[in-house]
Amino acid sequence: MVIDGFGRAPGMAIGQGAGDEQTDDQESAAPLPLDPSTPDPDDVEIPVFETPPSQAVAPCSGCVELSAVIDDINQRSDFTFNVGNVAITGVTWTILLPFNSDQLFIRSFVNGTDGTYTPIPANSFAINTPVQFVQQINTTATTVGFALGSAGAWTGDQRISIFVDSVTLNGAANAGKTFDSDAQGFAPRGTERSPSVVFHP
Repeated sequence: MVIDGFGRAPGMAIGQGAGDEQTDDQESAAPLPLDPSTPDPDDVEIPVFETPPSQAVAPCSGCVELSAVIDDINQRSDFTFNVGNVAITGVTWTILLPFNSDQLFIRSFVNGTDGTYTPIPANSFAINTPVQFVQQINTTATTVGFALGSAGAWTGDQRISIFVDSVTLNGAANAGKTFDSDAQGFAPRGTERSPSVVFHP
């Protein structure tokens, strides 16, 4: 008498065979089950590193950079330093401009008296080229300063910089600033438009 399922492995459902035994080589060749806690290599995000922006290079050494954010028409930012009581016939600035526009201007001033309002278009001021800017004035100077700003049709919104390489007090012996080691007291007047003075060694 034959009994179905007799002699099969315990717990195996009737109708399923035990299957052929595998060799050790076959077992090692079989793919291992994936661990669900291990991320799929295809899903790993590879980080992308951006190239750092190049640092702006100052067009001069031993100079100061005067800058302010100009974002509207008819704005002005002043920068000053004290010279004591020195009799002068004028002030000569040696400056470099990294940006020019006929809707931007510069001015020199002494003791609060402004020099000529001077637009800085490309045909008058070349980029990063030293130029002398002069204010003629006969007085006893205590404060000398430099102003930059915008005209009535300015549409930009950016930080505008002027580099000052030296300042000569005309008519006074050995008077002026060369900015060889620091800003020599040059500082913004006020805080509006985030004015800044940076020394470039």
